[in-house]
Amino acid sequence: MMGEEKEMAEQAAMAADTASGMGLEHPFHPHLSGFDFLRWLIDYEVVGSRRYRRFVSLLIVEPCHEPRDLALLRETFRASDQIIRLDELSAAVLLRETDMGGTLRAVHRYETLNSSHPRPRFGIVSYPADSCNAAGLLRLARERIEQALRSNVGGSELWATAGGGELT
Repeated sequence: MMGEEKEMAEQAAMAADTASGMGLEHPFHPHLSGFDFLRWLIDYEVVGSRRYRRFVSLLIVEPCHEPRDLALLRETFRASDQIIRLDELSAAVLLRETDMGGTLRAVHRYETLNSSHPRPRFGIVSYPADSCNAAGLLRLARERIEQALRSNVGGSELWATAGGGELT
């Protein structure tokens, strides 16, 4: 029985990994896609992070419209980080148990490993430093990606806070 359960869990994880990297729907919530699924997932993660006193960060990446862009994200970020296609132009990366400093290091790693490709813009938020609820994190993440996209700076542009937040 344990072998069957493990196999089913592995198949579900592979399906989730495939869907989060390439599709607009998630296999566990096929009725939710894009920002709707992200809103549900952030709410779920914030509740858990609050309860267990952990960090969670969200990174919105744009432009991210070619399969190559998603593949680069998947190669760079951890297996535990969830990549979600939001729409035809953007994706999000949910970094569990990661504060702002860890997220900034992950973006730097992405830029270092993928320096030969066009660099996208990033909007980053972190719980609890930026907001203590999912709605606030999503609103601020959208504001930050819009600020980054409006910037005239060459190369990648990153909008985030300087603080990493404290769990008390």
